[in-house]
Amino acid sequence: MLNKTMPKPLKPRNYLLKILQAFLLFIFLLQSGLGMLQESSTWDETHYFGLGKYLINNMKWDVPGTILHPPLSFYISSIPMMFVSSDNKEIWQYNDKPNIEFLGEADNHRGQTLLSSALNKNNRLLNSSRAMIILISLLSGLYIYLWSNAIYGKKGALLSLFFFAFSPNLLAHSHLATPDMVLTTFFFIAVFYYWKNLETQKRKHAVTGGFFLGLALMSKFTGVLLFPLLLVILCIYRFKGEKINFIDNTLYIGTGLFILLLGYGFDITPYIQGITFQLQHANSGHSSFLMGEHSSSGWWYYYIIAFLIKTPIPTLILLFTVLLFTAVKFNPKSYASEYSLIVPIIFILLFFSVMHQSIGLRYILPVYPFIFVLTGKITQVKTVKKREKLALLLVMLWYISGTLGMNNHYLAYFNEFVHGPENGYKYLVDSNLDWGQDLPGLKKYMEKNEIKHIYLSYYGTDLPERYGINYTWMPSPLYAESPGEDGLRIPLEGFLAVSATNLQGLYFNNNELYAWLKNCNPIAKIGYSIFIYDMKHVF
Repeated sequence: MLNKTMPKPLKPRNYLLKILQAFLLFIFLLQSGLGMLQESSTWDETHYFGLGKYLINNMKWDVPGTILHPPLSFYISSIPMMFVSSDNKEIWQYNDKPNIEFLGEADNHRGQTLLSSALNKNNRLLNSSRAMIILISLLSGLYIYLWSNAIYGKKGALLSLFFFAFSPNLLAHSHLATPDMVLTTFFFIAVFYYWKNLETQKRKHAVTGGFFLGLALMSKFTGVLLFPLLLVILCIYRFKGEKINFIDNTLYIGTGLFILLLGYGFDITPYIQGITFQLQHANSGHSSFLMGEHSSSGWWYYYIIAFLIKTPIPTLILLFTVLLFTAVKFNPKSYASEYSLIVPIIFILLFFSVMHQSIGLRYILPVYPFIFVLTGKITQVKTVKKREKLALLLVMLWYISGTLGMNNHYLAYFNEFVHGPENGYKYLVDSNLDWGQDLPGLKKYMEKNEIKHIYLSYYGTDLPERYGINYTWMPSPLYAESPGEDGLRIPLEGFLAVSATNLQGLYFNNNELYAWLKNCNPIAKIGYSIFIYDMKHVF
């Protein structure tokens, strides 16, 4: 006789659902891992490299880069480094006074030295650090499934997880040792548990949600957006007539603030310094590029355009279908839950549009998990006929083909509105396309085509010599070793490689420095981010 306390065996259908869930998460893991292995250190990764180990060992925020972001992503990505020893302590010693400007600087030289060490042979330390971020990113997929399942059932949850698994934008950042995907994950989970507490009134969800609130606050300074966002969600539930538990809300906020303090060793000074530095940086402007135009103050519509041209069209189709259906077929029973998903999307887009700091799509990356949960509503439409089901299948196949067609170059993804990644550089550059990630691809191209030497204008912070590239510097921004803009000497023969960001002159005083190449056809594009020209065909 079976013990009544024993769990019931899973039905075959439930086994299949579990297998599909695990398979989609594995697909995400596989794609992210393959993307990781073919990329050099991106712009921000270089000066973040090793920073977490220094902070964990010393609990001092006294070297460059420590206040650029809260420390959680530094801690997570440095876990593998805690198991190796390094004798190069000199690179962490500085004579400068540790004021806000000094602490907010990016020390690329320090990162390049660490990347070039024997411990990082074949990028094994860099990639193991990135692997930590992949694991965190998988949590996003798990909670996307849980939230969608709670509202739309298992079919909706699988559809939501499907869109997560093949999202080029999440895949692009899921394997980079930067804070963007860490914030995206914990921001989403914090909102999930807040919603869960409002729905169930169970205190355990308030405490768990507060824990993830603290992790979000420790990920990026934009985690503070959770406070006004959650207030809006609270008002929605209050308007619905739900009873609001003051103690649960206090526990949620209190737990989050405790985790934040704990992450800083109960010295909140670096957090305040970081916010101050970021506000000063935002007020001073930032060089930006959009559709052939340059600006230091940005555009209010920058993130809207970036979202529309870098989000796969199938995702946009389902999102706008769901929003339209929600508006037309208003359901009082589910409106609070669905507005808990819609409000964060609108809130994040509006905030960064008002901020006018037009840098990259990664700043609005947290909108995507909420969008993917909403797509699950398509499975709840009772009037769907065979024709609509076929249309959904075609949209899903379109979505898969767009992602797989990138050949793991997810950072450079652009949709069909701008004719794909081939034309992406005409609309957006920098971390939207070209973040210094394609040095290994450049080396492979040179070997395949027996190119012994190349003239190089590289936008990035990694070292070309780490990949065995024989090159001569052309003017490149922020690289002390490269000649200045006035030192441009156009080679009359040989091969020239120019990063897309440099081609558009984003960080040059003279934005037209490489404009003479724009009417020339490159013989190759490495990962869509490095253009190669045969100089004998240029003039």
